[in-house]
Amino acid sequence: MTTRPDDAIGDWLDAEGAGADDRAEAALTRALAGLGRRGPREGFADRVLLAAGVLEPAHPARWPATVRVALAACLLVAGVAFANLPVLVAAFAPVVRALGLSTIVPALHWLAHAMGAAFASWTFVEEVASALRASLASAAVVMVLAANLLVATASLIALKRLLNPPEELLPW
Repeated sequence: MTTRPDDAIGDWLDAEGAGADDRAEAALTRALAGLGRRGPREGFADRVLLAAGVLEPAHPARWPATVRVALAACLLVAGVAFANLPVLVAAFAPVVRALGLSTIVPALHWLAHAMGAAFASWTFVEEVASALRASLASAAVVMVLAANLLVATASLIALKRLLNPPEELLPW
């Protein structure tokens, strides 16, 4: 029995050449047993798809710079407001004492009603949006809108031609 894969491969080739199928099969089994089980490295399929041009390289998810700047500004303003909260309470305490609770409570009540009306208007906007969404779900409406878009585009082109000065229409 051989222990080296090269010897087992040599035995296999000799047996194949001699036409001894059983001996060739046994030698090939010994040669392959010495190799051990191996698999592709991690990411093999991704590398193959990238090389074949089927897959695009993944870019790390990043927010646009404007979104990052806006988020940083919001966090800064919130932090400054939170840090100044004791100062604001101390500043408004004399105003509340001067005006009295009989003035402040109705003002807060009015503010709560105004906020409720603002939220109620948003429910109206949501109802209108859901009605539009339902009407645009049908193919007939989409076809009519596409036809209107084509007519509007043709009208715009025709009006642009009509509004050109006559000397621009001459071919020479």
